[in-house]
Amino acid sequence: MPTFPNARYIFSKAEQDHWTGPAGQSGFNAGVYADSVLPVIEHRQAEIIDGDGLLANGLAVHATPGHSPGHVVFELADGGEKGLFGGDIMPQPLQVFRPDWNSAFCDDPAKARASRRWLLERAADDAAKVFTAHFAASSAGFVTRNHEGFDWLFA
Repeated sequence: MPTFPNARYIFSKAEQDHWTGPAGQSGFNAGVYADSVLPVIEHRQAEIIDGDGLLANGLAVHATPGHSPGHVVFELADGGEKGLFGGDIMPQPLQVFRPDWNSAFCDDPAKARASRRWLLERAADDAAKVFTAHFAASSAGFVTRNHEGFDWLFA
């Protein structure tokens, strides 16, 4: 059963295709799709999206492949403010300063670097608050540009 029965779940088509194929059948992630994603789809709570687009009420999705084939960043805009929800695009704060550094978990290192740079540039240009998934202590902050690249200020 889905944990949140009234929720709407957004999945990228590329991610769906990836995990319903051989990648979801063996290795470390074997069975995760069937256990945790398929019930949401079977209960008709899933929306499969393909690429970038506006979902509703200032919520947009941006394809950011690299960590995984269908990784996405969600952008929420309201009242002149923006938030970028980066998921696994940047698991370590050091990657703000060294966006060319990947983790061992990046499926496609070149795409991961490009997606990370896109997020940092977008956040700095739009003064958006960035919400990461894995930074210790606080996972929210702001990206600014400096003469060497980018800086991070925890929110």
